[in-house]
Amino acid sequence: MKKTVLFIHGAGDGAYEEDRLLVASLQITLGLVYDVRYPKMVNEESQEYADMQPNCPRQPFERSMGVGINSGTIWRILPVTYKRINIMTESPTNHSSQNNQDRYASVNDLNMYYEIHGRGEPLVMLHGAFATAGMFFALLPELAQTRQVILVEQQGHGHTADINRPLSFAQMADDTVELLRQLGVKQADIFGYSGGGSVALQIAIRHPEAVRMLALASTVYDTNGYYPFIVEGLRHPSPDGFPPEVRQEYEKVAPHPEDWANLVYKSADMFNQPARADLLDPSQLQAITAPALLVVGDQDIIQPDYATEMAKYLHTQLVTVPGDHASYIVEQPGPLIAQLKTFFKFADNDEL
Repeated sequence: MKKTVLFIHGAGDGAYEEDRLLVASLQITLGLVYDVRYPKMVNEESQEYADMQPNCPRQPFERSMGVGINSGTIWRILPVTYKRINIMTESPTNHSSQNNQDRYASVNDLNMYYEIHGRGEPLVMLHGAFATAGMFFALLPELAQTRQVILVEQQGHGHTADINRPLSFAQMADDTVELLRQLGVKQADIFGYSGGGSVALQIAIRHPEAVRMLALASTVYDTNGYYPFIVEGLRHPSPDGFPPEVRQEYEKVAPHPEDWANLVYKSADMFNQPARADLLDPSQLQAITAPALLVVGDQDIIQPDYATEMAKYLHTQLVTVPGDHASYIVEQPGPLIAQLKTFFKFADNDEL
């Protein structure tokens, strides 16, 4: 159970705007472990505080964040998001799987780690940047009941050691498809979250025959989908700017724990070079033939108008679920699970 902290803001006509950055930073830093509440007191603008959504950037917050975004401060939004992602570190034990495997495969010079949970039609799940396959453990009890869920850890992430080559979403896509080939999987449903969604898009474009259905969560096809300060954080990260839990999770499972800084800098190098980040254009999305689903959190770091347009390019509708960039997967996965089960047609009646 979370403890509660009350934020009592200043009085006066300008209190709301003056305190807005503080409110946002409190939501980000304290909202992970505290129930942050804004009581109706002090002035008439109290209700605006009470109604504010955490982690939902607006222009005043965005401008203020831009001042110190390169300093590696602890309340930068991406590190805090991934603190949430990595709170689950042990494989689930109650997912009704009779075929739980974890192993390595030799893939394009990688010793690539993967796990298999459950039986049925294959469902490949691709984690986000800096994360591990463990971010999906809250989803497995439901999904592995009727599916063979294949969790993959990409180059330099989780149990998969880095090698001497740049990071690239396109290369990660090729690695994933080669892994599936070795597993005897010719076609699968693909679910990708954030950076994993970028990998999933590359699979759909480069290897369309390997994709039956495509589900994307909190995914962009170029950097315009993020708020500007998010892009700045991706391009100029600091290994020490992440909460300790993120680095500790990496070090807990990585074959070479000392490579954490290398992962951060190689990721930044990818985002700083458009060719290596494999940015896409709308025509490439429109050419994807696999049925698609696009999901975002109602407090996500993806700009809403961008997400709506992206859904149109994919010939689908945008689905919004409660939560921020990570919490709808890690903390409250129920709505997402319902959407996935319907989309992938493995609801109880096996029909849409």
